[in-house]
Amino acid sequence: MHTLRPSRNFLQTLRAFLAVSVFLIAASLHADKVCQFRLGDGVSGLTLEVDEQGVFALGSLKMLLDYRVEGHSNMQNAQGTLLPADGYPEVEADAYWVMQGDFLSRTMSQPLQLEESLERLSESDLFFEANLSGDISKGAAFRWLLRLPSMKYAGADILLNGESLTLPQKLDEFYVHSADVDELLIPMERGVLRISGQIKVLVGDVRYFKQDSFSLIVEMRNNVGSADSMGFACSMSYQPYEYTPLDISEAANMAFADEVAGDQQGGWNDQGADHDLAAFPLGEQEFGGVEFNIINPDENDGRACLVFAGTKRPSFLEEAHVPVENMPLRRLYLLHAFAWDEDEGTPIGELIVNFTDGTTETIPVTAHVETTNWTAAYDAPNGKVVWRGDTGSHEAGISLSQFALPGKPVESIDIKGSGQVVWMINALSGSVDPVLMATGETLQPVTMVANEDWAPYPFEKDILAGSALDFSAMTDAPAGKY
Repeated sequence: MHTLRPSRNFLQTLRAFLAVSVFLIAASLHADKVCQFRLGDGVSGLTLEVDEQGVFALGSLKMLLDYRVEGHSNMQNAQGTLLPADGYPEVEADAYWVMQGDFLSRTMSQPLQLEESLERLSESDLFFEANLSGDISKGAAFRWLLRLPSMKYAGADILLNGESLTLPQKLDEFYVHSADVDELLIPMERGVLRISGQIKVLVGDVRYFKQDSFSLIVEMRNNVGSADSMGFACSMSYQPYEYTPLDISEAANMAFADEVAGDQQGGWNDQGADHDLAAFPLGEQEFGGVEFNIINPDENDGRACLVFAGTKRPSFLEEAHVPVENMPLRRLYLLHAFAWDEDEGTPIGELIVNFTDGTTETIPVTAHVETTNWTAAYDAPNGKVVWRGDTGSHEAGISLSQFALPGKPVESIDIKGSGQVVWMINALSGSVDPVLMATGETLQPVTMVANEDWAPYPFEKDILAGSALDFSAMTDAPAGKY
């Protein structure tokens, strides 16, 4: 009688199957505990997730409650802090979420009682409410913490009652700002999160404590309650960014297509039919998430774009005037490129922003910083390539540059070329929203050296036979026998 034994390959396959099965079961159990609320629709919308501990996540933004007493924080996501009551959370997908349970403080022997809820009001609006009851310590604070990753938000603007606050690019100290407000606006990837209520906001730079984030500490201005109760309430809404294409039709001097090189007629940089931008799309377009209106030259006397004079083409524009109609712009966008090779740092031109209060702001535009040669396009620090096409003889690329403005009403923008570089501008656009700016950072090699903070660790790769890391029994040597 022979005993049937499974082959080694079968056992390996079975182990892998069981591991995947356990992972999928754990994931499905976790998914049952998560409630999702969709804010907005389409590609501009966002999904807010609530996990089993009541922590909210919206994109890279984390939101959680904190009971602070005697200098100690008790955050609801800390292990053992929140013990949900039986049957909680109560959830109806995309409609409401309710949590009740014990809230344990490190400074108290008896738990407090936490009740919180999130309810949908409309397609883009939610209402959040929380109440903490029990033996509330004197001088305690019941806050809502919003964590913003510093990699994304360093240098970004948030709005407090409409006033811009720029989060520091570099660490200085923890305290950044505090204010009593009715409205807090936080830029997200493709829209703005608005938090409204009778709140006060403290902005802290948590990099001070070796954490890569900013903290917005939100409390009620008048924390309604008594010695045995504290509350928090606010509404949240989300709106996609709004962009307004600027009208360059009056100043436009060239089309995109060109038939004869060097005749000072036709389009683009006057280099002929195999070296033009006839393939560029017209009408309402979106590049890099920003809305533009690309002029059809057939509808504007053969003119669609702005091309400024350089040493290779001295007959083009020296300057152009673009009306803005008093919009309080916070962001300005430029769709552009230059022709022929130029050294890095060569001045291309400048944007002179004229505000209605009589002041101006001049923004320099520089080669290989804001944009690159259209026939050898690559991502510059403030010039991501957002369109590529084929001219018939080579590939072409157009860059998108972004500039921050103070939010004051803008009367007009004057554009001046340097006279050295042939500069082509396809379109301009602006936004009154504090759109999250791309950092333009590139990854650099990281080198670790021994110092007072770091010491070398001699890692030995020897595996003890029979230990948890010994997988030699799973090998099926020699290689290639199958």
